[in-house]
Amino acid sequence: GVRVEQRTRFPEEDRTRLIIHAERPVRLALKIRYPGWAVSGVQVLVNGRRESVTAAPGSYIVLEREWREGDIVEVQFPMSLRMEAMPDDPTMIALLYGPIVLAGDLGTEGLVESERYGPSAPRIGRVRPVDVPVFVVTDVKDVLAKVKPVAGAPLTFRTEGLGQPRDVTLAPFYKLHDRRYTVYWKVYTPAEWEKRKAEIAAREARRREIERLTIDAVNLNDPQSESAHRFQGENTSEGYFEGRRWRAARNGWFSYELSVTPDRPVLLVCTYRGSEGPPRVFDIFVEGEKIATERLEIHPTELFDKEYPIPERLTRGKERIVVKFQAHPNAIAGAVFDVRTVAQEERRE
Repeated sequence: GVRVEQRTRFPEEDRTRLIIHAERPVRLALKIRYPGWAVSGVQVLVNGRRESVTAAPGSYIVLEREWREGDIVEVQFPMSLRMEAMPDDPTMIALLYGPIVLAGDLGTEGLVESERYGPSAPRIGRVRPVDVPVFVVTDVKDVLAKVKPVAGAPLTFRTEGLGQPRDVTLAPFYKLHDRRYTVYWKVYTPAEWEKRKAEIAAREARRREIERLTIDAVNLNDPQSESAHRFQGENTSEGYFEGRRWRAARNGWFSYELSVTPDRPVLLVCTYRGSEGPPRVFDIFVEGEKIATERLEIHPTELFDKEYPIPERLTRGKERIVVKFQAHPNAIAGAVFDVRTVAQEERRE
């Protein structure tokens, strides 16, 4: 019989050694995978002598010969830094070193030792999120030039003048099991990043204004708040995303009662998560009258506010109103993270 013994420290090193154990000389074809990521070539030695390789990445190197006990095949695939983009978005990328996926080390904030292991580990979605840096570079093709190896730390890299609002350390994904991490990176040009920062600042300023003008709000993180607002519904569900609880209904509905000002225009402001899975299409009713139809099509990782002016005839002379979210057939209403009534300020000329 024939036995092949492999000795390697892969991926800490880029080579492997195959030792042939044969009871008697035997002729056979030894096929070695030539991985597609090995774009820097390959070196193959048999008993110390270099072999000519005509195979291409993504195929097999075939060594056909008579093998004897103790023959040694040494194979080296030099690894290099590379990136792969999402099929539908060339500005959303992942970084790899050879076959190794590199993850960004985002630290351990909020992950105390007692929460990270065993039965005390935090429930999915209830850990508060941290900001994930983005990459800012004139051209996405220039990203790799700004990622440098860390001396003395194998398979570890650091961005230099690339990450915003800070640079990041990158390490093999399999090593970051006990901390926060990210694998995908959004790439902006400097002009796009300035625009994005302005949008974020404007959104945060508007959110502060909404909170200042809030008349009443349902705190979905607190079941008692839902109860106090006379929550009702059919086919409802709940869950958590980025530490916040949400409410939804598939082929169903849910409603709350909220306070309003009887003599002042009121906005209904809701916070949603973008769509994923089944369609999320639903109507919004106030006091039994439909005021809007919502179709969530934004990316599922984003939370966003939507504002709906409530016709004054529905609030005039009233102290409370019923707000209902009704799913369309074979669709989902929500997920809703925040529901509030807000005083509508008069426009200044």
